[in-house]
Amino acid sequence: MLEFSNLPKSKIAEKMDIGISDVLFLYELPVEMLERGNLDTLPLLPNSLFIGCQTWCVDMKVGKEFDVLFSHHEVEKFVATKAILMSVKINPSYEIDYLPVGQYGICMINFPEGKPDLLNKLRPENEENNKDRYDRLYLTQKKMFKKILKELNDKNL
Repeated sequence: MLEFSNLPKSKIAEKMDIGISDVLFLYELPVEMLERGNLDTLPLLPNSLFIGCQTWCVDMKVGKEFDVLFSHHEVEKFVATKAILMSVKINPSYEIDYLPVGQYGICMINFPEGKPDLLNKLRPENEENNKDRYDRLYLTQKKMFKKILKELNDKNL
């Protein structure tokens, strides 16, 4: 089993030159913000979710497209899917057109071909971490994902 953490977080910035930087970290489902109505200013598109996200190495602009979804603890069980970053809110009242490096934001992500089942592994923010039930997820592009797999496989040799 390949874990994304086997590629040390401190090394990810060094991997920008080989393309392991364009990865969107999907952290949690913002259940409480939705229940309080803090995201009501954004109409939720069909096949979309609000997800608490972060990026480590590059700003992610609204409109950015991804085609691979994978989990932290089982990288090799990835899903090919189309996903589009539709909006970013840094706090409930401040929407911007990109997710800044290192900043946590609530993002609307659209899955035009349908939401993959792997999204069920995202932890609702009001529940405790449970590694058996939940996992952190990542969105990236096939080219980047191949490089991530190569780095992880090389490390595990």
